[in-house]
Amino acid sequence: MTVQPAVRRRLLFMADAFDMRGGGEIVVHHLSGALRERSDVTVLTTTRGPDTVQQSDGLTVHQLHSTYHPRLRPIASFCNPRLTGKIARLLRQLRPDVVHAWNVHGHLSYDALRLAHGSGARVVHTFQDAGPFCYSKYKCWLDPNAPLPERPDYRARPRDCRSCRFHYWTFPPRAALIRRWLSRYVHRGVSVSAELQEALRQNGVTAHDVVPNGLPLDDPAFVGASAERARARHGWGDDPVLITGGRLHFFKGQNQAVDAFAKVAKQHPTARLAILGDKGWFRDTLEQRVAGFGLADRVSFPGFLDRVAYHDCLAASTAFLNLSTYLDPFPTVNLESMALGVPVIGTRLGGTPEAIVDQETGFLVNPFDVDDVAAKALRLIEEPALKHRFGEAGKRRVEQLYTVQHMAAAYEAIYQCR
Repeated sequence: MTVQPAVRRRLLFMADAFDMRGGGEIVVHHLSGALRERSDVTVLTTTRGPDTVQQSDGLTVHQLHSTYHPRLRPIASFCNPRLTGKIARLLRQLRPDVVHAWNVHGHLSYDALRLAHGSGARVVHTFQDAGPFCYSKYKCWLDPNAPLPERPDYRARPRDCRSCRFHYWTFPPRAALIRRWLSRYVHRGVSVSAELQEALRQNGVTAHDVVPNGLPLDDPAFVGASAERARARHGWGDDPVLITGGRLHFFKGQNQAVDAFAKVAKQHPTARLAILGDKGWFRDTLEQRVAGFGLADRVSFPGFLDRVAYHDCLAASTAFLNLSTYLDPFPTVNLESMALGVPVIGTRLGGTPEAIVDQETGFLVNPFDVDDVAAKALRLIEEPALKHRFGEAGKRRVEQLYTVQHMAAAYEAIYQCR
């Protein structure tokens, strides 16, 4: 009897960026790598430069040029007419069995989902943020001076939001059209966290499944992470170091991290804070904030690091401060820190409480309560046994729940589900 070879699935990932600089893009990179053994994987993304086709880690990556004035984003995020014909032609050329869209609300646009559906492919869309119903990072639902709500009201009101109302009046039907496109042209919607799934539900968007992000624990950046290398490179010696950073912006909680560290510094004479991330206007404000506390010699700004140097810094840290003050869906840095045995002092907002187990793998805090953040950081600095216990528990949690293999298996089941 002749055994027919298994037919490989043709899988196309759509993502606005594929540059390993943001959390969502990194996850797509990890997932595409994990799936390419059993599927023919291609990536469609965008660039501010000319159209190109590149080979990246064994993947074919199609980059389509897209630029527009920022004021046009409410329209272009729904339908970017400059890319419509190019996407349609590429779909005809590739004939994918499955199109998996992941953050297409910047350049590829939600209309790419209509094109993918029209190609006959099964369309899966992963929701990584509040983009379907919000024009920004969706922080207006929260009053920082009030206790954190147990059951948040996530219903967006863009006409009343200072961050969103200009964008809303640029293109008022955007949210309604996105809901219609998602319901018509997506076979399966997936959220990266249960909290984001609930926020989507309250705004009329269905995410059928929750699949948390996962890490490739065999990545050399993890396996070879060296705390000693980071300490030598940055001159930290044996001092305890708290790390924060990533994308530097006020909604990511770095202001709160600086304020909390100012309290830590008064209690511990050698503690340091390192803020990782690109130089820009917000980093300038952070440097001014640090100088105002007289802590310029104890707070460093290493910049945007490559993956090896970044993981070295995490491995060297006493704790990572993830103090996001918005609906941060499921920060990958929580998993990266735990995988390296580093406790996380994490926000109670968004998806972080689904990854961090309070008083087991780290601490969950109100990010606006900097006194409590400082107290938790001091405990980890002054109690090495506690830090070690949290770190080991975090490693086990990632290995059991948050590997890229877990994530890939969940998505493969979704691809096959009818």
